[in-house]
Amino acid sequence: MGEQRAGEAESHARAQAALTAEALCSNQDLAPLVKEGSLDVVGAYYLLDSGKVELLSA
Repeated sequence: MGEQRAGEAESHARAQAALTAEALCSNQDLAPLVKEGSLDVVGAYYLLDSGKVELLSA
């Protein structure tokens, strides 16, 4: 049961990172910069056990 909950928590964390990146891209101050290509917003997931960061697809 613990592994299942950990998997669910990871799924939720990844989904939240993607939603946050999407929201930032739609932000009234950031959206013009994203549109003109001077700013990239990318969701990421930090893996505590390895210290690595996984970039999430846009």
